[in-house]
Amino acid sequence: MRKTLFSAGLLMFLLPAYALFAQEAGCVKCHDKLLKGKVIHDAANSRVGCRTCHSGIIARYVPHKKSNTREKGLMATQPDLCYSCHDKSMFRKKAVHAALAMGCTSCHNPHSTDIDKLLVSAQPEICYTCHDKAMFSKKDVHAALAMGCTSCHNPHSTDTAKLLTSGQPY
Repeated sequence: MRKTLFSAGLLMFLLPAYALFAQEAGCVKCHDKLLKGKVIHDAANSRVGCRTCHSGIIARYVPHKKSNTREKGLMATQPDLCYSCHDKSMFRKKAVHAALAMGCTSCHNPHSTDIDKLLVSAQPEICYTCHDKAMFSKKDVHAALAMGCTSCHNPHSTDTAKLLTSGQPY
């Protein structure tokens, strides 16, 4: 009797996880390249997986049908989609990086990359997509540039001028 109850309890615990795995395995079957990077977005690795963001997809149809009107069946548009997990207040301080207006995916890959923080390209190249590289390639170059832009600047928002991570040095 105990063994049967234990088996039933284990089955009840594992069955939802197996069903979730089967659903996600179905996504990865066709979309495997999305998760090939060394750094994988937590939402893709979470218990909910693809459905964390793509709740409006009816996957049993190929090509997929959407149950909502948003692109790719996303549950919301950027940045609200990202704010469902990421703290909105971190992006609303006094000095806000203009790149935020372009959307999170202009700098971050929402699935996986080989670069930390899920960046679409490494620093400082990602910064040069908007900032003039020639300004940072002159005879006298700011020594801190070798440490990476985000060693001094917050790429989202700060309460200090020029998105500095701390007050301006004297």
